[in-house]
Amino acid sequence: MQLSEHFIMRWQRRVGSLPTPELVKALIRAAVVLQRGVIGVDECGDRFVALSMYWVPEIDAVLKINDMGWPHRAITVITPDVLNKKRVPNLGTDTNKLHRPAPRRQSRAMPLHPRPLRREK
Repeated sequence: MQLSEHFIMRWQRRVGSLPTPELVKALIRAAVVLQRGVIGVDECGDRFVALSMYWVPEIDAVLKINDMGWPHRAITVITPDVLNKKRVPNLGTDTNKLHRPAPRRQSRAMPLHPRPLRREK
């Protein structure tokens, strides 16, 4: 198992020690499975991966693991202090603009709305 940089930083900040792959594997073996990982295909034909989620009661945290590829990779750790944190957006500054989602991509094989033919004058 590999540990991502994001996972290591979050683990140190939220759990307080340095994680090792052996420790994470042992915690996953004793954890409660919240969601199994899935590889799927969306309506545009693009592949996506849903991460596995494990609740570890010993440290009261949820681990998100990508176990669909090889080697397996620990992605992030979520603890109750993160979930209880108040998130108040600061909409008055330029650094925190409103997020507008990107438009959905259309499949190249068959567009949803074909372009009309141009009329010549």
